[in-house]
Amino acid sequence: MKFILNQKKAKNNVFTWIEENLTNDIVLNESIKNSVEDEVEFLELFQKLDSNINIHLETENNNFRKIIQFYKKLLDEKKE
Repeated sequence: MKFILNQKKAKNNVFTWIEENLTNDIVLNESIKNSVEDEVEFLELFQKLDSNINIHLETENNNFRKIIQFYKKLLDEKKE
């Protein structure tokens, strides 16, 4: 049982690391705003990724929250 818990924790740590790095690359990089052509597609992909990670880890975490909010904000800005 302890090994299984460690596996889940290790998987969670990997996804957390990926999320942190993608957040730094996407949200904190101003040039991304100008280079993204299909915000809807990216938003949907990150929402699906969040859902799949939660299914895989059997959790209800809010993964990629900053990235999802970033793309939602970009969509709102383009609508205006």
